[in-house]
Amino acid sequence: MVEKLLALAQDETCDDDSLLRAIAEATPYEQKVGKATFWVETGTSLASFKDDQIIAAIFEANQDADWACHLDNFVMVNQPRGGDLVVTVAEEATKLAMIGQTMRILDTSYSVITPPTGAGGASRGLDNRFYVDITNIRYNFDSVELMKALRRLKTMPLFQGFRSTIAGTSCHTNAWRIYFCTDDIPTNLIINNHPVDQLRFQGVTYAVYAKLYTPSRVPKRGGRSHHCLDLDSMFATARAAQEQTSSSKRTRTTNGGPASQYHQDEDTVGADADMGGASNPAPPAEPTPTPDGQLPNPFEDPTLMEVEEYTTPKRTTKRKEREPTLTLADWVTPNFFDDLHSIPDIAKWHVDKWGYTKPITTYRVAVRDVDCSTVSDSLVKRMYIKNKRLEWHPDNMTLKQVISALQEADQPEVSPASQQVQLQEAIQDMTPESLTLAQRVKPEELWLGLHRSPLQGNVTLSTLYSDDPAGFDQTVRLHSWHRWIASSYLPHSTTFLQGFRTIFHDKPSWAYMQAICGTSDFIPTAPAGANATTLLELEDALSVFELWLAVQMNWLHKSDAWLLYLTSKPVVWLPAQRSVRMLSPTTLFALLHSDLGRKVVSQLSASHPGKWTSILEVIISSGYSYQENSMLLFVPGDSPSLTFGTPLLY
Repeated sequence: MVEKLLALAQDETCDDDSLLRAIAEATPYEQKVGKATFWVETGTSLASFKDDQIIAAIFEANQDADWACHLDNFVMVNQPRGGDLVVTVAEEATKLAMIGQTMRILDTSYSVITPPTGAGGASRGLDNRFYVDITNIRYNFDSVELMKALRRLKTMPLFQGFRSTIAGTSCHTNAWRIYFCTDDIPTNLIINNHPVDQLRFQGVTYAVYAKLYTPSRVPKRGGRSHHCLDLDSMFATARAAQEQTSSSKRTRTTNGGPASQYHQDEDTVGADADMGGASNPAPPAEPTPTPDGQLPNPFEDPTLMEVEEYTTPKRTTKRKEREPTLTLADWVTPNFFDDLHSIPDIAKWHVDKWGYTKPITTYRVAVRDVDCSTVSDSLVKRMYIKNKRLEWHPDNMTLKQVISALQEADQPEVSPASQQVQLQEAIQDMTPESLTLAQRVKPEELWLGLHRSPLQGNVTLSTLYSDDPAGFDQTVRLHSWHRWIASSYLPHSTTFLQGFRTIFHDKPSWAYMQAICGTSDFIPTAPAGANATTLLELEDALSVFELWLAVQMNWLHKSDAWLLYLTSKPVVWLPAQRSVRMLSPTTLFALLHSDLGRKVVSQLSASHPGKWTSILEVIISSGYSYQENSMLLFVPGDSPSLTFGTPLLY
């Protein structure tokens, strides 16, 4: 295969498409193309690690995660300069499924706030060839145009592909390697008596590492290397002439200098970090007009709002007045829910009862195929976490995306034999520590553990309920505390420990939290309509409902889709910085009053009768709920107490 590539690459009569087809045939795996991205809230904690180390750690540590089935659709990772991690995936549905999940990387858990994959490393027959590595490429890096440009430059490129891949997967690093026909560097890749160490291509500047790389002694100026291969400038004149010929009637409205005139890079990717030296950027100057026909900057498309900047977005200035609460008309197009529910029999529910000494129940759903070509273009707003803040997602969720996410939850029936195997594994993995998380005040670890291993969590909650009712109530109250702390910081996200210390100026302990709950002014009197149930019991009942949902139908928290379908209301989340996001009271009440909510409570009343299911039945029968978007949160002060508030006003 290398001989064939050599013959084509050295043949000046060979056209670009023939060589590219040969390269595609030589690549031993299917190319996976990035179509969407999501962010992982890592801050700067991974800044000292290379991207290939990070992606390898993701695959190693998350094989048992509840979202592990989506790993095959991971394409690459990038670290923006402002912090956090951007993961590119091959399917939009994967991006939607990952929102709100927790990812473990290098022994730390982080929240998700939304080609052959490898190819080109030094394979046999290429070892001695000269190569360059172009680092920190993005998902829309145009390797085809780059190959054509290098061929026009007479550098005789031989093969191209990602520098390395994760063994046994289709995920790769974000470094692009190009091999050349010669063993030594092509003459046109020597810039100012030094191998090229920077590339300007399609409006983006990339750091470049040539084979046997040695750093230049000439300092950069404004992020620009003295040895930069500026393909944009080299071919701008030819492109402009071609454009002028094909469109002679166009009138030029700007007066700009030559295309080769130096100006401050608008988008420099990894140039400073990867080349090993920091440099002070030049002061902003008037932008140099772009010649007609020049390739556009691929990150100017407003539909790519999640990846266009790769920097931490600037915070908006403080408003003098808070904006009014969004009405349903502001959230969703008028026909969205009508169109969603006009699809007949899209879901069929099945209740699975597992053979165990304790009542273990799970729910699965069979979703029929829907022809999305006939679906309307109605939209709904959605929220996501970005930079530790709950914000509006830049892209509204379409009805087609909702249906696609619904279909991903389709689950086959589990045979009794397979049930027993899974159940035994869950019981064996259950540790004594999992039964004492409430005593040790570990709400984030508790909530995250239920989502990571829902069957094991189901066994744990059922065991506590039957064998240790006080321990079950303690677990419920701890989850209520987790929800209150999260609500108190909306729209921002914080850890439970940090939030508790800020409000109470003390470290959380079970004795201290119980003492606070016992004070007379800790929580308001239950509003009319609660049917004599205290507000504290009502809040705990909502926590009970959410805990059982997490272990009986774990797919419910993975995206907005099922909640939209079941409640016919926009979804409001409570962010959890080191765990899986939780549902706001408004969404929980709406879910409780849905057909599925009634089914779940009815089943719980039969399998786990008691105070909590009785309260849930009263809520359903009375139709009770809080005011829209209202929730309990702590008011700071000398004696912090819970009060109703609506923190999500945008």
